[in-house]
Amino acid sequence: MWAHYADEHQGCVVEFQLTNEIINKISQTTPSEPIIVPFHVNYSDKRPPLYDKNGDMYGLDIALSKSTQWCYEQEVRALSNREGIHHFSRYQITKVFTGVRITDINKAKVKNTVLQMNKDLNTRCKLVELSMAFDSYNFVELD
Repeated sequence: MWAHYADEHQGCVVEFQLTNEIINKISQTTPSEPIIVPFHVNYSDKRPPLYDKNGDMYGLDIALSKSTQWCYEQEVRALSNREGIHHFSRYQITKVFTGVRITDINKAKVKNTVLQMNKDLNTRCKLVELSMAFDSYNFVELD
């Protein structure tokens, strides 16, 4: 994910959650805000068909399918039928991970944004700084 979507570890990754508690909080405080609904990607060696036997186009099967070579990503997608930028409730943000090559300036911006969001919304979004492990290809969370 980091190499493909987060500017070669220079960006950040945002973790979203959808729980009944979060849905209730959004409904009570900002009922008009959209809610991000996650769908797990299905990994397969076989591409799903574009059309059913009646010639109607399939939707979710195609949008939520990916080759098994990408299964290590454990990807979750949010789908919409609208174009452009999509707004969402900040109550759904539970963690922000900073990349191992993020600049100090951008890290400070992300940290200040998370702190301000927690203050404004009375939330507990966690900021997680990552480093590469010395003996594996895994990430290590720094304290």
